Amino acid sequence: MGDGGTFGHIPGIAVGDKFESYVAMHAIGLHNRVQGGISGVAKQGAESIVISGG
Repeated sequence: MGDGGTFGHIPGIAVGDKFESYVAMHAIGLHNRVQGGISGVAKQGAESIVISGG
C-alpha cells in the first residue's frame, strides 16, 4: 500500500478495528509499514494512519 495503494473504505475493516501488531496489519495488506503509524507517499498522501496505545 505504501506505493500509492488503496484509498477509501476497505471491505471488512471498520474505523476503530484493533489488531495485534503492525506486522498483523502488514500481513493482510492493510498497512505498508511494520513500524511507524503513517503509511503513504508525499505526492499522493497517506493511505493509512495507525494510532498505538503505547
